[in-house]
Amino acid sequence: MFRRLASLPAFVTALLVSLALATGLARANGDAAGAYVQEGINKGLAILGNASLGDADRRAQFRDLILSYTDAQKIAYFTLGNHRRGADAAVLADFVEAFKDYAVSVYESRLLNYSNQTLNVTGSVERNATDFVVEATLDDGGTTYNVGFRVLGAPGSFQIVDIMVEGIWLAVDQRSQFDSYLAGNGGNIAALAAYLREQTISIRAGN
Repeated sequence: MFRRLASLPAFVTALLVSLALATGLARANGDAAGAYVQEGINKGLAILGNASLGDADRRAQFRDLILSYTDAQKIAYFTLGNHRRGADAAVLADFVEAFKDYAVSVYESRLLNYSNQTLNVTGSVERNATDFVVEATLDDGGTTYNVGFRVLGAPGSFQIVDIMVEGIWLAVDQRSQFDSYLAGNGGNIAALAAYLREQTISIRAGN
């Protein structure tokens, strides 16, 4: 191989070496993204399965974990789509806080249902150097579901920005639902924030 490289023009050799290094780095980053997601899954399940924690402590720890692994503000802005344009900064900030609590309650309710199942990372797909889809499988007593995590960044700065279950990306689905709500309510983001708070209470009550 090295003899063949030596016979090529210098710039071609440099290009091939650069591509090989970039491919290796991307693969390493993809593996690191997968490890990052699996670590988060394990920590989340450990918190939710800790019988020594009271509800308030469990939810506080789980919220801190979710917000440390996800870019909640980026996700919240994404779900607003074009409705974010020209919105008042204070209204947006209030929406982001309401969305954080709503999203954490959704993730909590989903993972509580997975308490007796296994969720394992199986690989990753590189979209670009800092954008990966980490693939996983959920084994629910013999039935397997495909799960995905959109991860942005590089080792040391990874953050999850979306989760997919059986082909449905949650943030994309939420964006569609929020768009319908806002279209029917005059684009009132404050009303949507209030609605999300109501939904959060309902989810945590087990409804």
